[in-house]
Amino acid sequence: MTGLTALRAAASAGGAVMGVGFIGFSVRFTRMAAAVTAGIIIEIDDGHAVTCSTTDYRLLSITKNIVQQSGFDPAAPGSWEVPMTIRTTTEADEASLAGAVAIRIRDMLIAGEFEPGQKLSEQRVAADFAVSRNTLREAFRFLTSQRLLTYIPNRGVFVTVPDEAAIIDIYRVRAVIQRGAVEAASRGHPAFARMRALVEEGRELGAKQDWQKVGTNNMEFHRAMVGLCDSPRLSASFDLVLAELRLAFGQLKDTAHLHEPYIDLNHTLLLALETGDRPASMTTLDAYLRQSERGVLGALQHRKAAE
Repeated sequence: MTGLTALRAAASAGGAVMGVGFIGFSVRFTRMAAAVTAGIIIEIDDGHAVTCSTTDYRLLSITKNIVQQSGFDPAAPGSWEVPMTIRTTTEADEASLAGAVAIRIRDMLIAGEFEPGQKLSEQRVAADFAVSRNTLREAFRFLTSQRLLTYIPNRGVFVTVPDEAAIIDIYRVRAVIQRGAVEAASRGHPAFARMRALVEEGRELGAKQDWQKVGTNNMEFHRAMVGLCDSPRLSASFDLVLAELRLAFGQLKDTAHLHEPYIDLNHTLLLALETGDRPASMTTLDAYLRQSERGVLGALQHRKAAE
C-alpha cells in the first residue's frame, strides 16, 4: 500500500486501515497564496500528491489533528513537513481501540467537557478521535451500558441526564467505596502526595473563581483518595461514579456554592487521613458526603422549580 493510498484510506476510515503492520511515509502540507488558489497541496514522499480545498482539508481528520497539534497555520502561505505512520489494525485492535475511546470519553465527562443531554454527532466525534465510525459505535454501546450515554432510536446518542434517584444512588456508592479507602489508608501512601498537590491546586483555582476547573480538581482529589485502596477495579468503578456525578453538576448553571466549600473540606479530610485517625476520618467523610448530596439535590430541585 502506498503512502497516498494509506492516507486516503485512513482519512475515510477515521484514522485506521484494516490490515497488519505499519505504513510509514512523509507528508508535506503547503498552503498556497490565495491569489494563486485557495487550496492545500499534500505531497507524499513516494511521489504522489493530492490537492484539496481548505474545506475538504478540514474534513480529513487524519491530517487535521496532526496539523493542529504542530501549530501549522492553514491560513498563511508556506509549507510544513512531518513524518507520518499510519498504524494498520486488525479486528481485535478495533475492539481494544473502542475501549480506549470509551475511557477517553468517560474522562471528558468527568472533566465536564460534555453537557448533560448533549447529542453526540457520530461523524464529529469519530473525526475528533480519528477512529472509524464502527469503532465509535462500539464505544458508544459500552458507555450506554454504563449509563453514561443514552441511545434514543431514530434520534441518536445523547449524554445521560441523571435524575434525583440516580444522584441518591451515586452518593450511596460513593460512601461504600470511599469508606473503604479510609479503611485501606496507610501512612506514607503515594496517593497522599497527589491529594496534597490537588488541595493546593484547588485553592489556586478557587482564588481565580474558575468553578469549572475547581469541580474537575475536586473529582481528581476523590479519585486520588480511592487510589489508597490500591485496587484498579475499585478505581475503575469509581470513575463511572464520578462521570455520573459530573453530569449531575452539569445540570446546574451556578456551581460556585457547590464547589467553594469543598476546597477547605478536602484539606480537612486529607489531614484526618494523614494522621491515621480512622474514626475521625470516617466522621469527616460521612459529613462531607452528606453535605454534598444535600447540596446537589437541593440545587437540582430549585432549578426544576424555577423552570
